Amino acid sequence: MATSAIQNPEVRSESKSAKKKKAKAEAATVASPSPVETSTATESNNGDGSYESPYIKELYKSIRNVNKKIANASKVDNVLEQNPGKTLDELVATRKINADQKAQILKKPSLRASLAQLEEQIAQYKKFDQEYKARAQAEKSAVEKELTEKSGKELVEAVAAAKAEAAAAATQEKQQNLLLLSKFLRLAAARRAADVDQTLDENQALEGALVEVYTGDETAVIAMEKLIKGSDEQALSINGEKVNTTYAQIKQAAIEFLAGPTDYELDDPPPPHSRHPP
Repeated sequence: MATSAIQNPEVRSESKSAKKKKAKAEAATVASPSPVETSTATESNNGDGSYESPYIKELYKSIRNVNKKIANASKVDNVLEQNPGKTLDELVATRKINADQKAQILKKPSLRASLAQLEEQIAQYKKFDQEYKARAQAEKSAVEKELTEKSGKELVEAVAAAKAEAAAAATQEKQQNLLLLSKFLRLAAARRAADVDQTLDENQALEGALVEVYTGDETAVIAMEKLIKGSDEQALSINGEKVNTTYAQIKQAAIEFLAGPTDYELDDPPPPHSRHPP
């Protein structure tokens, strides 16, 4: 009985000492896995958000859980170091560790393997993501280059077509203007040669406009522009007096005049020998 009474305090004393050692070991070892988790979290938050897909977030979550389990299992690493050569069962029997801690220690290799596998999955995903982005960027650049070249070619073609169209329109307008002046001269000649009343207002306007065209100076240019544009300005007679007929009316009369040279008789037809040379 005395022996039993003496031994009980010793057991309690060893238990307190073991608890103190365990507390120190926990304080020393709990922080050891933290850099791994912190590094992983930092890595997931760095960059431009390239790896923020739901799949990657789930992988990082799994890594944090595995790191937490490894950290819990590592709390008794110093106990193992202080008791080299002893099995886990012996440590449990001597109450150095409990059954849960033994199970955690046994799971550490598989946990580290799972951690390595998760990190490899993230690395592969990042590699795939980078390759995909590089390929997408290359395709985008190729499309942009093609569109730029196509746009440049289309622009050159459009400019050339516009220039050609403008040149054709200018040529057509010039021909129409020359044709109008030719019709005006034909009408004026017909009114001079035919037996018409020269006192009519329109005939006086024709004569006055013809005189202006024949001046061969700026007055001629202005008169031709008025005829071509169909100005509503009143024409002048050969005496410089305004008549009621406008340049627009002269233009319209020239356009509507379809008679050829044979539709009217000349006042003084040339002699036969002048028309048929010997």
